[in-house]
Amino acid sequence: MANKAEIIDDVKKAVRQLIGCKESYTKMEFSIIYTGTTGLDVNPSECHLIFRDQEEISFPVLLSFFVEKLAQMWDPEMKALELFQNLDKKGKYFIDTEDIVTAWREIDCKLPLDTLVDCFDTVAPDGTLDYFNFKNMYLRYLSEVIDSKK
Repeated sequence: MANKAEIIDDVKKAVRQLIGCKESYTKMEFSIIYTGTTGLDVNPSECHLIFRDQEEISFPVLLSFFVEKLAQMWDPEMKALELFQNLDKKGKYFIDTEDIVTAWREIDCKLPLDTLVDCFDTVAPDGTLDYFNFKNMYLRYLSEVIDSKK
């Protein structure tokens, strides 16, 4: 298994291949690279924090930002929070059967709705699931998937 330094070197090489070998980048170039690599729009406050009052940023600054952003995107707890927020569109701080049905309709799920609702009722007998329990179930599921691949 690769150590942290090797992983960072691999990320540097990949970013260099992706964005070229420039020494500095403008806000426009940053925005294009950011959107192209993450699929997300640039957050203006994040952009301001990175550039401050400068017109350009150096490659090491750009690289450290992307390493941190990718780590956040791959962090299982952050992913659990993102998934939970996608289900809890009304901001109730819990998900219920209504949220499950709404998500089922939005993603054109192949699983029959009654099967999905039965599964939800099994894990949430009172009809609601808060973030803490959702996150624990999600992390347990990921752990089981990872263990099954070994």
